[in-house]
Amino acid sequence: LEFEALSGVTSLVAEGVAHVGPNLRDVNINYDFGNGIEIQAGQFKVPFTFDTLVSDSGNEFIDRTITDDVFGLERDLGVNLHGRPADGKFDYSLHVMNEGINRNTFNNNDELLVGSRRVFNLLGDHRYTTGDPEYSKEPDLAVGIAANFNRVGNPPAADQSIIATTGDIAYRHLG
Repeated sequence: LEFEALSGVTSLVAEGVAHVGPNLRDVNINYDFGNGIEIQAGQFKVPFTFDTLVSDSGNEFIDRTITDDVFGLERDLGVNLHGRPADGKFDYSLHVMNEGINRNTFNNNDELLVGSRRVFNLLGDHRYTTGDPEYSKEPDLAVGIAANFNRVGNPPAADQSIIATTGDIAYRHLG
């Protein structure tokens, strides 16, 4: 459960909806079945871009990248089947979300965002952090790919199907 405390400052809760006061960011439940199988339900970050998935405390810089503002998705309501089998060498996510932009609101149409993210830890165990404050002695190398499908058009408007993909490479060694 995560709240964002605001003191009379207007924030964007959902597209086109201004909100003043406390803002619900994350509220979800996660159940671990074991053997690298977990299920998460509620409101959480859409598992798409690496930059979005890095928490503020795990981010080396104060701001996120400009590209993540354009291509990244935020928090939304959904269900996520995910896990880290094979001793963390593989990380997967299969998710169904509202639309990837509807924090604290219901879906704007009857369509859902469906997607997947896969991360391959080729060297070490690279978690969702930037930088290397631990000054790791062994190199960590991870390659991630993700794809989402969403149909945003409402009848009788034209079909506006969107397929979005992303890829990332994360490496750290000796700071």
